[in-house]
Amino acid sequence: YGKVKEFHEFFVPHEGKEKIISTALKYYQHTLVVERIQDLQAAVTFLSSKKEKECMILCIELLSKKKKINL
Repeated sequence: YGKVKEFHEFFVPHEGKEKIISTALKYYQHTLVVERIQDLQAAVTFLSSKKEKECMILCIELLSKKKKINL
C-alpha cells in the first residue's frame, strides 16, 4: 500500500527526550497517518477488509482544512 504511516514516524525527539516522547506516543500505537483524503478512503476500505477492531486514522490534508467529508 505504501501511503499509510504509523503516527510515531512523524516524531524525531531531541536527544535525551526519547523516553518521554515514547511514553506519550504509546497511547497512539494504533494510529495511522495518511496525507490525502483519497488515501484516507483507501485506508478505511483496506482496514475494513482486514476486520481491524481498534485503529485511528489521521489525515494531514484534513488537518489543514475545516471540511467535513463523507466516507
